[in-house]
Amino acid sequence: VTSGTRLYRLNPATGADAWNINLGSTLGASGVSPNNVIVVGSDSGVVYGVNPLNGGILWTRATLARIYGAPAFDNIGGVEVAYVTSEDHRLYCIRTSDGVRLWSILGSTSFRQAPIVGSDHSIYCTNTNGVVYKVNSSGAIIWQLQLGGRARGALTLGADGTLYIA
Repeated sequence: VTSGTRLYRLNPATGADAWNINLGSTLGASGVSPNNVIVVGSDSGVVYGVNPLNGGILWTRATLARIYGAPAFDNIGGVEVAYVTSEDHRLYCIRTSDGVRLWSILGSTSFRQAPIVGSDHSIYCTNTNGVVYKVNSSGAIIWQLQLGGRARGALTLGADGTLYIA
């Protein structure tokens, strides 16, 4: 759970605060990877990898602008990655084990919403100008489409892989 500059671990049965850490900048939405690394971005443009057991910082990765959306996760050839969008117009692919940036793509304007990952490992994201991107797991843009306006809702994939956007 994030609140302001703090990241909290709460006991689900009691709501008790197991730990909390101050990361020094307003935080965006967090996510927990399948390999149990908390990934959260901040207004200062830093992405943090955090140990969920004790709140220890495992790694940091700088971007060039703030991060609002939650990360999306995937496993590519045995390597777990987090996909993070930023207001610096980029989608980042970050290895969750150590925070190494594997690649990034540059969009036409800021990304604020969380990306999503399809069953074929494709990444979908939309920027503040309403451009939707499909990117492969190597960081190549497969296609981009200008919507009639800015997407305000979350991207959603149907069971058949169809992309829905509001």
